[in-house]
Amino acid sequence: MKLLLIQALDEAHLYSQFTAALCEGLLEIGCQAVVQPVPIGHPEGLLTALTASRYDAVVSFSSIFGDAAFAGSGQSLFDALGVKFVGWQLDHPIYVHHTLSPAMARRHSIYPNDDHVRFAQAIGISGRAASLLPGARPLPAPLTAHAQRDWPIFVAATWNDVPERGWETMEDSPAKRLFVEVVERLTSDPHVSVLDAFNGAVGQLGMPVRLGADAGLDAELIKLLRGPLSYMRHMDRVRIIDALIDADLPLTICGTGWREHVGDRTSVTLLDSVPFSALPALYDKAKVVLNLNAANGGSERALQAMMSGAAVVSDQGSALANAFVAETEIAFFDRAAPQGVVEVVAGLLESDRGEAMARGGHERAMATALWRHRAQDLANLLG
Repeated sequence: MKLLLIQALDEAHLYSQFTAALCEGLLEIGCQAVVQPVPIGHPEGLLTALTASRYDAVVSFSSIFGDAAFAGSGQSLFDALGVKFVGWQLDHPIYVHHTLSPAMARRHSIYPNDDHVRFAQAIGISGRAASLLPGARPLPAPLTAHAQRDWPIFVAATWNDVPERGWETMEDSPAKRLFVEVVERLTSDPHVSVLDAFNGAVGQLGMPVRLGADAGLDAELIKLLRGPLSYMRHMDRVRIIDALIDADLPLTICGTGWREHVGDRTSVTLLDSVPFSALPALYDKAKVVLNLNAANGGSERALQAMMSGAAVVSDQGSALANAFVAETEIAFFDRAAPQGVVEVVAGLLESDRGEAMARGGHERAMATALWRHRAQDLANLLG
């Protein structure tokens, strides 16, 4: 099998890091694979590469260039050349407008959890789809012993401010009532399903609309749904980290912008943001790493922290729960009741469970979550 992997962004970007790692994994399992730089806005480089050599498939993180077409006819580049396209998503499809292109209905897609697959299928944009965690790279140097790690609790999270509840000042309308109901459902749902929150809200409000394969794709409706999901994600970040801060637990935050919010707290260490490629070395200094947004598919940091030998505490995510054994390889807390994270983390720090969990998670990640494992999953998807 011969694959071309698109690198559309600079080498430090997460997508580019994953592209290079996936290429290494594909080569390791015996596939032919090459990374092709194709700057956004310049698809001509992709056309040149595809016509210069025969490829079985093109892989692109976030489906960048998935809707590439010939300028004159508008015909899909991949359909015309008979090449499969695989869009590998790392976030919810409603955030990435080109994944909502009608062309994606004829493509292969990979999503970080089953709810994203359901959402894409419900609005008719996904062809053959799979739910897969991303891969991770092992640390090149020996892991630091658990007892010698400098930071008891570590989280990588840039400050995005406390989200405003702007809808509260809006005049009453069906759109406002729908927005509020979706927010409430997402906030109280430990697992977070935009599809279920929306369909439950319209049912509660008696609205004659739903998300389904027969409903078509309403751009305004998709735009409306981004608001509640973004509010919930940003609010989660603040509430969960605030719970640890207020408990005076020894917390290290890697992410720009927290200083004014945190204030003068001797229990909190603040670090500037770093590229994703620099995080593994920081995780190697931490006993417990907090993972956020797993309920909505955010798992790449949890996997990399496991590879670095840290015990991972995460909000509940179906993909992580299916891949790792709770309490022995990973610990979960209820994101709808963020105070619970304090009890979970403290319990790991005050016993030998943290070290045992770190060891169990690391062993499982090394056995199942390397990029060569994801490369094999991709090869299986392509048939």
